[in-house]
Amino acid sequence: MEQLKTPEEILAFKLGKALTMEAGDLDMLGEFVENAQRQELKDFFTEHQEQTRAQADRLRKVFELLGLNAKEETAPALTGLAKEGRTAMTNTAEELVDSVILASALAAEYYEVAAYESLITMVQAQGETEVAALLQESLDEERQTIARAQKLAEAVAKESAGVAAK
Repeated sequence: MEQLKTPEEILAFKLGKALTMEAGDLDMLGEFVENAQRQELKDFFTEHQEQTRAQADRLRKVFELLGLNAKEETAPALTGLAKEGRTAMTNTAEELVDSVILASALAAEYYEVAAYESLITMVQAQGETEVAALLQESLDEERQTIARAQKLAEAVAKESAGVAAK
């Protein structure tokens, strides 16, 4: 990779990482739907897949508005989170897997919040208010997803505590 020399190059790079992040999230969400034991979680992750597709579309629109070519960039942090999630799923008893799935999902969502916050700061500094509004929409969705996932995680943890006590 060439050295990034301007704020615009850094922004394009970070947008590419965000696009990769959303694509990777779609892959993980599919695995979560497949492996979740509770229908409520399957439904939650299926809904989030649609939201994630919309977020990826918004990122492509951001590239377009900024006159940039949409190009995915490597995202090693997300790769690590995905690997950790897969390892946890395969090494956890089926009746407890929903807890580790939700923990993995929350880790990815917090990463996405940080990415969107950083992007918004950058585009606001460049006076790109329309772009900032699009990114803010995705950030708001990510925060709502975290709130829902946390509630689900609390409920699942309580149920799992009962399973473990048996």
